Amino acid sequence: MASKDNQIQLMYDEIENAQQHLPQMEQQVTDGGNFVIRKKDTNLSTILWYIKKRLSINDIYMSRSLHYKDPFKRILPREYDNYCWGGHGTLYSIAFIECSIIINMSIDMIKKIPILNTILLENNGSDKPLTIKFKDYKSNLIFDGPILYITKLPLGSLIFKIPPTLISSHHMSTENFATYFRYNSVEEAIMNRCYFD
Repeated sequence: MASKDNQIQLMYDEIENAQQHLPQMEQQVTDGGNFVIRKKDTNLSTILWYIKKRLSINDIYMSRSLHYKDPFKRILPREYDNYCWGGHGTLYSIAFIECSIIINMSIDMIKKIPILNTILLENNGSDKPLTIKFKDYKSNLIFDGPILYITKLPLGSLIFKIPPTLISSHHMSTENFATYFRYNSVEEAIMNRCYFD
């Protein structure tokens, strides 16, 4: 996790520090010498709550890489941790701090957005994401959660790429589905999703 932007680097550092200290602080919570029974099986929701508050996130979306009409679904803040179980590099939580939103994206969706594909999957860029770690209380182990990428990229710069000709002509009607999605960019798709929500 690294960024050339000082503000973003400070955010990464604070989140890294919080996720290292949260499990230790929770272990120390006792009730008369006995450990307190927790209502949840992991501390992922606590870490994600901290990230939302620290980054001033108002809206959260989940990508749907195979959904032509609505590539993004808005999810409620209380449902956020239910959509963040991707470990081992399978789910990215991309925080657009200037828009105050997080979009959870699968690798398939990232491959359809060239600028994110270049930065996150091909590792061609100065900014590096942070893997969120969480504790499972039943097994007493630390697991990898989503990969957090904090950015100031404008949503309008995230243009969807055109599908290969083979896919367009073989599996779908070329005149109706010449693109992966009904919209040209992430911004257009999110704005339309907001309009209909």
